[in-house]
Amino acid sequence: ALPICLMSTKPSSLLADTSLTFLQKVLGALCKLGFVVLVARYLGVKASGDVAIALLLPLAFTRVFGFGLHLSNAYQISHEKILTQYCVVFSLVTIVLTSILALLSFGVIVSFDWDLFSDVNIDLLYLSILFYPFEMCAIFIHSIFRGRYEIGRLNFLLLLPPLSRLI
Repeated sequence: ALPICLMSTKPSSLLADTSLTFLQKVLGALCKLGFVVLVARYLGVKASGDVAIALLLPLAFTRVFGFGLHLSNAYQISHEKILTQYCVVFSLVTIVLTSILALLSFGVIVSFDWDLFSDVNIDLLYLSILFYPFEMCAIFIHSIFRGRYEIGRLNFLLLLPPLSRLI
């Protein structure tokens, strides 16, 4: 698959899109590095692990319960096979249904008491799962902008998660 910056139909925007994408990647990496340094410095080793689990748990659930729909959204919109409005409604319904499924799945995992999270504060884990719908929204919004070839907005939106973690 081509990188999103190479899918643009305007040759004059190739350099601008590529530059914006590069800038977004650099700024995102710096924000992520800053977050890791802050957590390690102020929370210590034990709490750093707890925070890492709390941040990665919703991401893991988005991989499982996303079903690749974000890729389908981008493809369908870019090839004008479906309307963007239909994609938004379908994505919202998917987010609600998979959020319920993710919460139930996590409840089952925790109730079996499999020492997976024995040293982690259970309240922190439940709080982290509540971020799952927001992660899914971000993924679906990205897929819509990607399908519509709106590189500037996409690059701005891709900076929001790393910036929000710093705050």
